[in-house]
Amino acid sequence: MVLHALALTICTAPIFDGQSLEGFTVVGPAVWTVETTDSETSIVGSGDGLTQASWLLWPGTAGDFVLTLAFQIDAGTTAVAYRTTFDDTHQLHGYFASIDATNTDTGSLHEIGGRGPMTPPGARRRFGFQDNRQDLGVVGDADALLADITVGTWHTLRVTAKGPHLTHHIDGRLVSETWDEDPSTQHMTGGIGFGLKPGSNSRVSLRQIDLRHIEAISSIDQLQVPDGFHAQKLMDVPSDQGSWVSMAFEPDGELLVSPQHGRIRRLNLAEGTSEPIAIDIGHAQGMLYSDGALYVIVSRNPPKGGLHRLRDTTGDGRYDTHEHLAIWGNGSEHGPHAIRLGPDGKLWIVQGNHTALPPRTNLEDSPFRAWAEDLLLERQWDANGHAVGITSPGGVVLRTDLDALSFEVVSGGLRNACDLAFMPDDSCFTFDSDMEWDMGMPWYRPPRVVHIVPGADNGWRGGTGKWANWYPDALPAVADTPPASPTAVVHAGDGGFGADWEGVLLLADWSYGRIWSLEPQAKGASFTGTLELFAHGRPFNVSCMRFAPKPDGALYIITGGRGTTSSLWRIAADEPQWVEPQVDISPAITQRMRLERAGVAGNLSIDEVWRHLGTGDRAMSTAARSALHALPQETVRDRALRETDPPIMVDGMLHLAKHGGGDDRDEALLRLAAATTRTGDVGVQADLLRAMAVMMARHGDPTAATRDVLEQTLHRMLQNSNHQVQREAARVLVHLNADINAWLLAKMESVHRDDALYWALLARLHRGHWTPSQELHYVRWLRRQRGIVGGRSAAGFLQAFETRFMRDMEASHRNALLGQLDVDDNPTVPSMKRPHVAHWTISELNAALVDATPEGDGEALFTAARCVECHRFHGRGGSAGPDLSGVGGRLSEPDLLRAMLEPNRNVSDQYAATWVETEDGLFTGRLIDIDARRIVLDVDPYAPVRTMSILRSDILSIEPSDVSTMPSGLLNTLRPGEIRTLLNWLREP
Repeated sequence: MVLHALALTICTAPIFDGQSLEGFTVVGPAVWTVETTDSETSIVGSGDGLTQASWLLWPGTAGDFVLTLAFQIDAGTTAVAYRTTFDDTHQLHGYFASIDATNTDTGSLHEIGGRGPMTPPGARRRFGFQDNRQDLGVVGDADALLADITVGTWHTLRVTAKGPHLTHHIDGRLVSETWDEDPSTQHMTGGIGFGLKPGSNSRVSLRQIDLRHIEAISSIDQLQVPDGFHAQKLMDVPSDQGSWVSMAFEPDGELLVSPQHGRIRRLNLAEGTSEPIAIDIGHAQGMLYSDGALYVIVSRNPPKGGLHRLRDTTGDGRYDTHEHLAIWGNGSEHGPHAIRLGPDGKLWIVQGNHTALPPRTNLEDSPFRAWAEDLLLERQWDANGHAVGITSPGGVVLRTDLDALSFEVVSGGLRNACDLAFMPDDSCFTFDSDMEWDMGMPWYRPPRVVHIVPGADNGWRGGTGKWANWYPDALPAVADTPPASPTAVVHAGDGGFGADWEGVLLLADWSYGRIWSLEPQAKGASFTGTLELFAHGRPFNVSCMRFAPKPDGALYIITGGRGTTSSLWRIAADEPQWVEPQVDISPAITQRMRLERAGVAGNLSIDEVWRHLGTGDRAMSTAARSALHALPQETVRDRALRETDPPIMVDGMLHLAKHGGGDDRDEALLRLAAATTRTGDVGVQADLLRAMAVMMARHGDPTAATRDVLEQTLHRMLQNSNHQVQREAARVLVHLNADINAWLLAKMESVHRDDALYWALLARLHRGHWTPSQELHYVRWLRRQRGIVGGRSAAGFLQAFETRFMRDMEASHRNALLGQLDVDDNPTVPSMKRPHVAHWTISELNAALVDATPEGDGEALFTAARCVECHRFHGRGGSAGPDLSGVGGRLSEPDLLRAMLEPNRNVSDQYAATWVETEDGLFTGRLIDIDARRIVLDVDPYAPVRTMSILRSDILSIEPSDVSTMPSGLLNTLRPGEIRTLLNWLREP
């Protein structure tokens, strides 16, 4: 599987003929001329008091290129725009490199008509799926990089655009570097242009403009495939047919597709057209033709969501009957997804973590049952409110009969896997994600290829609660992948790819435009593997892949989702070959399957099952623990409590904890503690500590005498050099409220940030034992980390740690602690008291804005109106409300103004408030934390620690609020000219 190298050719395209502006288009004020000085001809832009931007646009198109030019900036701000396009309202969209006379923003990257400022001078940033922004470090000190750029002298700018990778060089020095890898927002081709920003006097001169195109030598529109394969784009999907996300082949080779929002369509590949099917059904996340019927998974709220079956009873090629077999779902993108026919003849369905189980789910006979969070310590939910309150089983794999009379849960603990694939040995695999906002945090897990072992918990939990990869009661990944948005999974042997591809998985990544290949290799009772790149395109946001039946056998691929433009692709072998599957099952996998069957049949003795516990093979242990379910539980209990071999004891005690009662808690804990001391294997010690934590998480705290023994054992474990042992010992000690806060503070000074953040996560819950100086040290440490490099929620988690640490303090104690912080320790926005101007209404303000002259500075007004305290704008601001980056590309000026003046008109469920009624009154706020004992509301988005904790026992009712947490009247202190400036600043590039 060797990939084609991407060959490049360079060809030059003229932009400026050196004599005139012939061919250019001016948008906005006509301030562009051609001037000749010192025998050099330049394009000059000069304007005084511009009220709108002026653009000089070159009519050509550039995708991948190197653009170089010389510039002399005398005043104001200039934009060198590239990959620019116009939308239907004639608004410009694309990127630009900034050049400004104050020398503070030169070389930065901005987006026109979208996200605005993206990467400042000196920075290296990545923009991923869901507007996830990551600081990847620096390219240098911004002041030093720009120190030699002076007004009135000539300098050079070089812009290089290769796919999503964008670099800006000034005078040969790299000033900013960006990877824009979100296919829903990135710009891959477009025009070149030059712009003057509105404001006071502006003047720039440009010459020696050279554009060199970089063209990929590829027969298939820049899609790279391995040797022995060819690819072609079959069609681009008209926008009125929606954004396609799922497909299925009918027996005769006809292809059905479904948009994310819209009706299922049948394609005519010969003509490149499609038409809706006869039955009005769509919004399908998964489709499967089997047993003379089309099964459809509809991702909508009841009563339309769930599993549907369509049949053609007359044989005329038109579906004429429709059965709604099972109703469930919530309309979420983390709902039910793909549907596959399993080797057992049943329907297998994978669904995300935001959706409840379908009706008629039979947990008693399910391989995966009796799940729980199994978290000993209180988690920290996502600081931006994502998935708050969503608990196990998380994402699951389900199976049901062809009539959906009963569902079983095969495996759980996934996040939002979207597809399944079966191998010739009947093994099932999926591709699962983690939350990109958590990148840089110790609980973040990379996207992973998962072997679906019946009965296995794959360890996803909300917020900071994700299980560690090494936990003995969770399965490890087959392989971790680079950052990705996992979508489709297929078995390459299902098509005509030949013998070399039998036993290979193909895995699609929506956000990075690539398909990985992985050949699972048996490792014990499960698999491991190494990723290779199979296909890569620009843009190539794969939403679904399926193999066509014989005689075609090619891989068909659709791109789309989230409103993006869809295309249909085909990848085929140069010499198609079909091979008979070669099934070679290892003895360990054969034994694991035997144990899984025994979990249903109960046909193995306890001795036969017991010898497969404690082997260090977690897939085998999972199957053996499943087999214990079918045995007399009193016999299993006695055997677990008598076990003396530490590795076997781990599995026995985990089964006892998860399926037994609490009567054996103390005896089990004491035996686990003794085994921890007895064994010298640090891996087994960590596993024993995990079993200890699960026992207490399920059955409560031990007696005082048992607690004393545990504390003595665990304090010794803190001296262990193994970080897994240290982490689990500290976790249990914090739960027991042992005096280890000084030890935690010392560990927080670790040179490894991952470790330091883990200790800080534990310390936020530690009760008592704190001295005032230690409390001050902890809070100051948290505030020093606010600027860490990481995902979107990184800084918010640190703020949440501080809030949780102070939550249970007496008000006087908390105020005294806050009073000791230095001014630099307090990340507060300075208050700007302003006089009341008017109680603005839509009609009054629209009339006032007609003749309003812009005044003031947009960024300062964004702060003065307190917008910055709740809304992020290009990396700055709070997270209580929606991110306003790129709002100019989403909302017209009237819509933006209405959103400001009437915040209750449209309230996103992501930022909605919650009404909580108690006997003491009615309270409202944003739900940010929840557990079995209480809920926590953020009652004041302006205050970093203004939260309200309400005991569940005191709650009479909880209802979603249709009132926005954003106060009305925030513009009432601004004059019309200032509001005009603020609107321009939010919407201008």
